[in-house]
Amino acid sequence: MKRSTTLIGGLIIAVAITACEVPKSPDFTTSQKIEAPILLNKTYQMIGSGQNVFIDTTKSDFDSLFTFDGDNFITIAKDEQFDFGNLDDAIPTVSVSPTTFNAEVGSLEIGSFSSASGNLGEASFADLTGIGASPNQGDPVPPQTVSPQITIDLNTDRFESADFSSGALEIRLTNNLGFNLDDITVTLVSSPAGGPDTDIATDATPFLADGSEGVVVLDLAGQTVANPQVRVSINWTSPAGSPQTFQRSPQSLVVNNAEGVGLTASSITAALDPQSFNSSGNSSFSNSEFSFTAADHYVEVSSGQLLLQNIVNQMGVGVEVLEISFPGILAPPYDPSDSLVVSFSGANAIAANSVNPGTAIDLGAYRIYAQGDQIQYNINAITEDTQNSLVTITETDQVSADIGVVNLEISFARGIVEAQNVLLGDDDPSNGVDVLDLFNDLESQLTEIDGLADFSSKIDGFEFNNPSISFNYSTNIGVSTTVYGVIWGRNANNESLFLTGDLGSPFEVTASDPVTGLTANGSDIQPLNLIKFDVQSATDENNTSTASVTFDTDNTNVAEFLNNLPNEIRFIGKALINENGEEGFIQSPVEFDPTISVQIPLAFSTPDAATFSDTTEDNRSSFEDLPSVEKDDDYVIKEGSIILDYQNGLPLALDISINLLDENYNLITSIPDGVNGIQFGPAGVDANNFASGTFNDQLQISLSESQLQQLYKTVFIELNATVITNNNSEVRIRTSDSVSISARAELVVENEVKGN
Repeated sequence: MKRSTTLIGGLIIAVAITACEVPKSPDFTTSQKIEAPILLNKTYQMIGSGQNVFIDTTKSDFDSLFTFDGDNFITIAKDEQFDFGNLDDAIPTVSVSPTTFNAEVGSLEIGSFSSASGNLGEASFADLTGIGASPNQGDPVPPQTVSPQITIDLNTDRFESADFSSGALEIRLTNNLGFNLDDITVTLVSSPAGGPDTDIATDATPFLADGSEGVVVLDLAGQTVANPQVRVSINWTSPAGSPQTFQRSPQSLVVNNAEGVGLTASSITAALDPQSFNSSGNSSFSNSEFSFTAADHYVEVSSGQLLLQNIVNQMGVGVEVLEISFPGILAPPYDPSDSLVVSFSGANAIAANSVNPGTAIDLGAYRIYAQGDQIQYNINAITEDTQNSLVTITETDQVSADIGVVNLEISFARGIVEAQNVLLGDDDPSNGVDVLDLFNDLESQLTEIDGLADFSSKIDGFEFNNPSISFNYSTNIGVSTTVYGVIWGRNANNESLFLTGDLGSPFEVTASDPVTGLTANGSDIQPLNLIKFDVQSATDENNTSTASVTFDTDNTNVAEFLNNLPNEIRFIGKALINENGEEGFIQSPVEFDPTISVQIPLAFSTPDAATFSDTTEDNRSSFEDLPSVEKDDDYVIKEGSIILDYQNGLPLALDISINLLDENYNLITSIPDGVNGIQFGPAGVDANNFASGTFNDQLQISLSESQLQQLYKTVFIELNATVITNNNSEVRIRTSDSVSISARAELVVENEVKGN
């Protein structure tokens, strides 16, 4: 059974009755012209928000993809902060070779031989003169007839024996014999126990009046003396014609004192005054990662210890004070007077013939200056005063100790940081130590440019002019640094590309560059797929350096890279620190905080056709009541066309095609039904390649019988615009650039009325 369809009033814009005479036969045909709106004054802005834009920047994929300047000039922009984690591997490891110092006591100084005062021994008047009777004051002194040598056993309770190296023994004597002497001859005698006596040295006094003191100086250099005695004899003059007279009753010749004068020994058994001795030496720093080549080079320590261990005193005398100073290790505020001094004294004094476990000094906040990679130390020691106790000691006896600097962590280093590679990111040992793999998500820095996948589906065929990728960074590294990296991008179609430096550019990496360990799925990435750039060093330790490195079309393949519209960019890299061994500084924590910035200005050319695509919302109400022979309707569309009115404000020519789609988005028909589309002319451009004005026109496209009968199936309308710049020249797009389109169907509908 046939059904009649009444066209909905909203669908019919105008009705024209083309046959209104009374038919001569029972059957007649009516003809009506109707207009069906397809697109009502739809304006497509190039980029904007909401509906009717080619690219809707409010969509979640696009909300951070575009930036706009004051002239509505559009740039695709994406900034991504890289997190390289802890880069303190760049801080050099500074180690000190363990050192043992040996401080020998050296030449031993000897002072007083006796604790007694005023009388170390004496010789009597009778023994020295041979005069038997004891004269009285005023008696004449007889002429000298004999000169006996009298041995005086000295009281040298502070001295037993010694091998003397230099100096002399000074002996003081007092003439208490009651008359004047021409001189006194004194010979020092060594009387070792169980051995023969040996004369060591002889000296004589000058004229010595009664009651006065005389001095003899006995040179002991190179002599060995034990249990010393002196042998004395006297000489006097008393002529018979004018003899001396005794000035008092005679007593004796007294040895008052025995004292060393510059007297040193290589070995001695004696009661010793405090002995001072010193020594100095150096500990060596390893220069494998850092070198101190100038006086102002130093490292500042954040943590670590100076160890003084196994302090051994080999001497038979205690060390009352032991000071170990390090003039190159300074505490804040780092003046020379702030040098580190470690002292053992008082309760910590080093006992005779003992081992002291030592101590550990926290070096946190200290600075270490070590020109020539040598750290100097000085040893100053003072032995105890043995009072009246005899000790045996030799000049080779020593105090020794082990010096170590351990677990040094450096917060700052100024000097020569030796060249080293530092990983920019975490190292996953599963693919090798010091090896970074591009596709290991634990090691790779991933930048996802949200929206480029959708953008690439909206735009196809454009080539962007003057795109760029920048590394914007701040750093506190004060030595030359070169970053060797891999920048790889993949688009929504799984097409990938490496960003590389042009041949001969400063960003080109060659096989001779010192970088290895950058891989992709376990295979080495070849140098031609790498890129490098230098990092601008910080000028001082208190300020960071902020700079930018831009990869543009003058020095890299960035145009090809970004025209691939990568929605995923991966980076791995290494930093080569101080490749040329220059002076500089480095500090902890190492700061290198780069942001990768992708900038794609919407200034482009189209060497091949580029396309936009847009699909309307559900549009079935405009078509579902249209008649068709396929529905066995009484009304039949006999002819029809599409009328397009447009105003093109884009500096681009457009080739338009309209696809009518059913409810499942299946193609019903294309308008026009052929290879070529509908041509929209471009707007003119100004001197800056922006659109100036609009290009306005109206076009009519006839529909075939087949197309007419399928119109009723239409639910969605897909608009495809293929664009191309004039002669592939560059044009620039504003956010406000748009094209306005009105489309309507003009249809002729007939209805055959049958007679009864």
